Amino acid sequence: MKFLFIFILFFSSASAQTEKISLMSSNGKNISYEAESGKLIVDLAGKEDKKSQLEKAGYKILEKLSDRNYLVSYSSGFKVNSVLDEIKKMGFTASPNRIYRIKSMPNDPALNSQYYLSKISAYSAWEYETGASNTVTIAVVDSGVSASHSDLSSKIHASGNIRVPADGSLGPFANDPPTPACYHATAVAGAAAAATNNSLGMAGVSWGAKILSAKVFNDADCNINCGDASANGCTTSDAAIIKAINYLKTLQNTPAYGKIIVNLSLGGGGPCLSALQSEINDAYSKGLVFVASAGNDSSDVNSPANCSNVIPVSATDENDVLAYFSSKGSSMLNGVSAPGTSIYTAYLPNTYSYDNGTSFSAPIVSGVLALMWSNKPSLSNFELTETLKKTADDLGERGPDSLYGWGRVNAFRNLLFISGNSSFSSSKKITAFPSPFYPSKDKIINFYVPPEIITSDMKIFIYDFNGDLAAEVKNFSWDGKNAAGASAASGAYVVITKTDKGKASGKFLLIR
Repeated sequence: MKFLFIFILFFSSASAQTEKISLMSSNGKNISYEAESGKLIVDLAGKEDKKSQLEKAGYKILEKLSDRNYLVSYSSGFKVNSVLDEIKKMGFTASPNRIYRIKSMPNDPALNSQYYLSKISAYSAWEYETGASNTVTIAVVDSGVSASHSDLSSKIHASGNIRVPADGSLGPFANDPPTPACYHATAVAGAAAAATNNSLGMAGVSWGAKILSAKVFNDADCNINCGDASANGCTTSDAAIIKAINYLKTLQNTPAYGKIIVNLSLGGGGPCLSALQSEINDAYSKGLVFVASAGNDSSDVNSPANCSNVIPVSATDENDVLAYFSSKGSSMLNGVSAPGTSIYTAYLPNTYSYDNGTSFSAPIVSGVLALMWSNKPSLSNFELTETLKKTADDLGERGPDSLYGWGRVNAFRNLLFISGNSSFSSSKKITAFPSPFYPSKDKIINFYVPPEIITSDMKIFIYDFNGDLAAEVKNFSWDGKNAAGASAASGAYVVITKTDKGKASGKFLLIR
């Protein structure tokens, strides 16, 4: 079956979209920088008479920058590198219109102890967003965050913090300012959103996110290290967690709390039971996002991380290898991984310490989500989650797997993606990422399809520019091979889907 594709090139006098340019230096090191999509700077010194040649080829001269350099636009549907190659073949010297940003380097003295910030590309992400553009709250459903910690006191909501008895029999009760049953919630909150650039202690992943403490453990049951201090044990229950979630969903999209990300750095073996699942489903339908630690028993992903509409997070080490203790399993196909060994974070009473566990991988992901939602609050919880997964750094087996999920989270790629796709949430457009797609390096290309047209039996069709069907996929990603298992040729491709809810299309370049 063939399709005939007709393309209309259009130009815009201004564009806020950017893309990442990668090149190899003379010493073999890969270098990348940011450039504006749809525009180049062309040197026309001594070639002014050839302006018409550019225009006939479909380029538009926007502005004379100097005696020799001109700002030239082209169809925003094509990548800078591919257009550079074409324009150089025409005999012109051209450069991308490189983007520069104010450098955001925090002054927290313990940065050198926080290797995980570099691992998730937080420093680059902060050039796009530090989390202060729009209100996002990370609700820490845990042992109670300490409001007296110097790196957290300014980040905790002045009101709205709660405590629920561990058996869920009463409450919720106000807990303002919040108090800890043990250190755990304080350490979790520090990793996600400690006060940053305050010349004190550590940096949080999100500088601007606010913290809300939902305490679901009893003081009398826990010692400072979260060990058992009574016959009841330092534990909580589904009933307590359900009460906390039922409260938190009333705060979503309110002026004081904004978007709510629920961090659940707790867990127990076995499946997600129907009572908790139904509560999570209801809160998810109201727009909340749930992030949970996969578990530390080297076995199947724990509950609540294995509940539907929850992002499970496994733990990696400094070498991007799954931590020996991290839980894993099929539930990770819905999740991501993040650093979870030697995590430097807040501790009681007002100090810092290193800790290990998926409990600290989860808040790193919550912090990244907070950066993303602050940057683009128009994203739904589904779109936010899909972007997080599809822009992660793939680890382990190609594509999503039972160890790393969709890969180790990458804050920079998250922010770069949503910053460069302003129509992400509203247009009937399939967004392919990365494009250009280099199969030897990238392994897979992912397709973002507008959620309102997704159905369970949806198929995505990939055609070359001759109109020949190259591949048919069902799982929102492609490995660059056709139905016969042969490698598809380099070139431009069109991707199309059509369901009873609507249709969408997009395009991308494949380069061998």
